[in-house]
Amino acid sequence: MARVCVVGAGVVGLSTAINIQKLIPDVIVQIIADKFEVNTTSIGAGGLFRPNASHTKGVPEDVARRWARDSWKFYSEMATSDMACETGHSVSSGYIFSKEKIVNPIYESIVFNCREMSQCELTSLGITQYQYGYHITTVLTEMRRYMPWLMNKFKANGGKVEKRKIENLSELYGQFDVVVNCTGLGSRDLLDDQEIYPVRGHIIRFGFSEQRIQCLGQSPLDKAMGIHRGRYILHTKWRVCTSRRV
Repeated sequence: MARVCVVGAGVVGLSTAINIQKLIPDVIVQIIADKFEVNTTSIGAGGLFRPNASHTKGVPEDVARRWARDSWKFYSEMATSDMACETGHSVSSGYIFSKEKIVNPIYESIVFNCREMSQCELTSLGITQYQYGYHITTVLTEMRRYMPWLMNKFKANGGKVEKRKIENLSELYGQFDVVVNCTGLGSRDLLDDQEIYPVRGHIIRFGFSEQRIQCLGQSPLDKAMGIHRGRYILHTKWRVCTSRRV
């Protein structure tokens, strides 16, 4: 029986491993990583479904749009299913503020709702530093629930897990028929891939009683700020900091 190794246990690694199990059920899939769940970069992700074509360099826009539609089908079904609480998916409405007009974004025709706000609406919200605003209803994924759910699903499918730091992919030679690299930012060290870099700045989470609202502000200098219920996380360029105080 063929053996497949997925290196990395972030959301991409777990999702990749599960999809391999689904598409090629007759193979043994093993995840090898030195960090899991709360110690991964994925755990600090805002989890807001708002794909951006500029983050998939080298991929034709029509392909990126197809990927986005396929992903939306999965996440929107999860968010509106009886499993939503367990998987950490929810329907979330909020605002995107920008100093530049957002033209034909990938998500515009995919998410539940996306429309440009009027100047009267911006003024009523006290928004003065941004010239453009958009109201969006999309899916929010709480990674602290989704990551454990993915891992449990992978193991239930017969997947194997090993905690080990891979210094060089040659270490796996002869042990597996296929090795899939899902180390993300770790590829800078593992494969000397100097073109990979973080694509977001600060993500801040505040506690809002029973409200669930997300608010994004973006400009060339002010990349993104997501606000919704729960603990906040500051995710800087190359370091993830977690704190309960602003």
